[in-house]
Amino acid sequence: MSALGLRKAPRLRFFGGCVASLFVAVAALGPVACQGSVVVGEKTLAETTQGGESGIAEPSQEATHDASESVPERMQEAVVSEEITPTEYLEPSPEQTTERKADCVGKPSPPTDRLWRVSHDGVERSFRVFVPPSYASHRSMPVVLNFHGVANDAWTQVLLSGMESKAEEVGFIAVHPEGRALPSTSWNAGTCCQPAASSGVDDVGFVRALLDRLEEQLCVDPRRIYATGISNGGMLAYRLACEVSDRIAAIAPVAASMVHLPCKPPRPVPVMIFHGTLDSIVPYAGNPLLGYPSLSANVEHWVAHNGCRDPKVRGFSQGDASCDAYPTCRDDAHVEFCTILGGGHTWPGGLPVPQLGYTSLSLRATDAMWDFFFKHPMPSPPPSP
Repeated sequence: MSALGLRKAPRLRFFGGCVASLFVAVAALGPVACQGSVVVGEKTLAETTQGGESGIAEPSQEATHDASESVPERMQEAVVSEEITPTEYLEPSPEQTTERKADCVGKPSPPTDRLWRVSHDGVERSFRVFVPPSYASHRSMPVVLNFHGVANDAWTQVLLSGMESKAEEVGFIAVHPEGRALPSTSWNAGTCCQPAASSGVDDVGFVRALLDRLEEQLCVDPRRIYATGISNGGMLAYRLACEVSDRIAAIAPVAASMVHLPCKPPRPVPVMIFHGTLDSIVPYAGNPLLGYPSLSANVEHWVAHNGCRDPKVRGFSQGDASCDAYPTCRDDAHVEFCTILGGGHTWPGGLPVPQLGYTSLSLRATDAMWDFFFKHPMPSPPPSP
C-alpha cells in the first residue's frame, strides 16, 4: 500500500437530472474564470516555466487518454453508476479515529444551523459548517476549509468533493465558505479571479474572521486547520499558505495554480497538489497570458521554499493516476503532487462533471488529501528558554 493510505470511501449517489442541472453553472467556468487577469510588470512563476524544469516530465500526447473514445465512455459509465468502487480501500487507521484529550472548557453546543454568518469588511459573509456526530465540545477537532470555484457555491463543492462524508467518516469539521457574488461568485486569490480580484475583495481577512468565529463556537484544534479547493478555490488555498501560515497547517489545491506573488511564508508549508493533464481551464503546462504557472513551476516553488533535498519518489500509481513526493524537507513540510493522465478540470474520485473533462476513478483526492493533512499538523512552538 502506498504512503497515501487510501481508505474505504463513503457511498456516493448520483441524482440523475437534478445533479446534471446543478452543474450547468459549472460548465460556464471556462469563459468566466479569470478574464482580464494578465500579469504585467512583476515577474511571475509563469515566466520561468519550462517543461521538465523541476524534474517533472510534461506528458506526451501518446500518454494521455483519447478524448474522442475512451474518456467519454468512462465518463458515461461513471455518471450512471450508483457507487464508485475502483479499488479496494482500507478502513481508517486507528490513529485517525482515536479520541483526543480533553482540551476545551466551557464551549457551547454547536449551533444546529449549518449556514453560519460573519461580518467582515462591512459585509455579511456566509459559510457552511458540518460538525460530525463524533464531535465533543471538550475535545479539539481538526478543520478542513474547502473552497468552491468561480460561479459556484458551497453546496456544489460539498457534492463535488464528498468532503462532508469524509468528515463524518474520520472526524473533522468540514467548512465550505461562500464567495461574494459581484454578480458571480469568485475568490480574490491574487491576479485571479474576477470579479473578486478586480474588486479587491479581502478574502484572506474573511478567512481569518471565519476561523475566529469557529474557534469561539467550537473546540477547534489550532494545529490542524487545513485548506483545499478547486480551480479559483484552490488558488485561494495557495494564497492562504502564503499569507495565513500562522493558522493554516497545510494545503491541497485541486486543478489550480498559484497566482499570488511574491509568496514567502515565514515557515515551510506542506503542500499536496492534484492536476489533470488535459485541464483546459487551468492548463497542466500553465498559461503565461493569464499568469498561470505550470504544475512544474508550482511544485518547484514549494520544493525550494520548504528546503526539500532528496529527489522525488513515486508514492502511488494506479490506472491513470500517479503521485510523487519530496519526502525530505525542513520541518517535515513535504511536497507531493498527483497527476491524472487525461484528467480534466475536475476533482479526482469526485462527482463527474463531463462538461469540464474526464474525472479519474483511480484516485480519490478527498481521501488522499486527508491522509496528507493528518500527517502534517502545525509545527509545535519551540520551548520557552
